[in-house]
Amino acid sequence: MNTQANRTFLSIIFVIIISFISISSFASSKRYLRDWHKVTIPDAKCGNGDPYSIWIDFSDTKKLAIEFMGGGACWSNGTCFGPSWRTWLFPIPRFPLMSIFSMTKKSISPVYDHTYIYFPYCTGDVHTGFHTASYQPGKKVFHHGHTNAIKAITFLKHKRILLFENFNELVMFGASAGAIGAFVHAPFIASIISPQAKKVLIADSPGMHFGKNFWQKFTPKLRSNFKENFARLQLHYDDENGNIAPYMGKVCDYFNDWNIGILQGSKDIVMSKLFGDISANQHETLVYGKNGIWESTSQSPNCSVWLPQTMQHTFLLFPTSFKMKSSGKKAIDFAKDIIKGKQNINYRY
Repeated sequence: MNTQANRTFLSIIFVIIISFISISSFASSKRYLRDWHKVTIPDAKCGNGDPYSIWIDFSDTKKLAIEFMGGGACWSNGTCFGPSWRTWLFPIPRFPLMSIFSMTKKSISPVYDHTYIYFPYCTGDVHTGFHTASYQPGKKVFHHGHTNAIKAITFLKHKRILLFENFNELVMFGASAGAIGAFVHAPFIASIISPQAKKVLIADSPGMHFGKNFWQKFTPKLRSNFKENFARLQLHYDDENGNIAPYMGKVCDYFNDWNIGILQGSKDIVMSKLFGDISANQHETLVYGKNGIWESTSQSPNCSVWLPQTMQHTFLLFPTSFKMKSSGKKAIDFAKDIIKGKQNINYRY
């Protein structure tokens, strides 16, 4: 199978995986759906130009959980519209996709009683874009992921829909592209809640271990958006090397008053073959190597990692994977420990 055919095949598999997650998560979690309220954000747009909305479950007024939805990325006519489709650019269906965190089942979700904000993903830019692209004549793609999130939080604050200053606990969560979104938007959200608030970030399968030519596929404007947003987190990376894990120690230092947990499969098939331009085995070499996330965060007690030897992509989105283990520790139990405040807890293999 040639390279293009292989990537097209993987794109189809990616679509099937996302569809399966959507259907199985909703079906298995229906009893534990939150009381979702849809809030359309003025002047915010999905990638196709449709209005952008978020979802809120109003619960505990002191504890806030925020989830950024994942789902790939796109950077060209082929990846945005096909045949090498990598994401979607339209609003999500009626209900948000269910993750383990967004469930209201006390025995599973460590944030079952928190007020919950769900940021859908429909901009193809890992929640970091702030420009409009044109990959084919007469058809725009609104890479407004960063703009949408800032507008949404600002709207909720100014309209007093949520009293952010009253929250004394903040839990940020994201999987895949959403994990990047959680990192990027955490500082702004932290700036408007109580200064004494407990702050936690759970990043499920953010990738970070990519091939040397990884950045070259993206347009100059997308690369510029990435660079600007990552720089705010002290993540200053090399355009000639897609492995950004070595820089995560500085990111952990920047988030010194946060407790952070990172889950990443060593052979993550989506972050290696589909997006990272490397094989699953090469990905594992990076993850466990001297320039991987294990080593780069070893001197940062506020950053813990959970790194099972698997091709699985994401662990906390639906019930079939949250019980997976690394060194005997379940994914969900690792996340719960991070939220409880445990630090310097690391698991691999």
